Amino acid sequence: LNSSDVNNLENGNYSLYRYDEPSSTWQNYKNSANNGFTNFEAGRGYLYSNSDNTTLVFRGIADNNNVSYNLTNEAEILTGFHLIGNPYTHNITWDNLVTTKEDILAEGYYSLSNEGAWGVKYGEETEIKPCQGILIKTTEEGVLNINSSVTATRGNAKRNSASNILAISVANKKYSDIAYISFNEG
Repeated sequence: LNSSDVNNLENGNYSLYRYDEPSSTWQNYKNSANNGFTNFEAGRGYLYSNSDNTTLVFRGIADNNNVSYNLTNEAEILTGFHLIGNPYTHNITWDNLVTTKEDILAEGYYSLSNEGAWGVKYGEETEIKPCQGILIKTTEEGVLNINSSVTATRGNAKRNSASNILAISVANKKYSDIAYISFNEG
């Protein structure tokens, strides 16, 4: 979305916020002259509410490329917290979030419920829905890559000719799996 798309959200009594880690503040779009919040950034999460019955329609080309988001870690309070969002039209999981430096993301994240309360979620526990924002924490600055898909590393195949068994293994840092294929009678 770009700045012209923000105008389509402004029906009735609305609120539109983004979280700014360096200043530890929620910035309101209505105060954009003071905080520089004039357009949307891919990968960033936003809080939006509207008191009127409003239908939001997203137009344009669906984003299916990987998205990069710069993580800061400089706030005096709430250091390293970022509200990021799923920029895709499909669900993603924690495995879609990859940093350029290892082990800088705290395990788990916070997700806002329909009742307005933040709840703790852990990596494989839940999917992140399209347009859903989650609050993550980083221990140092870096780049977060939100990948549109997750693929396992390339597998190995070994054949044991004595027993006519083919073993195929696939593994990455989250899991490993192995499948055996038995060749009987040709």
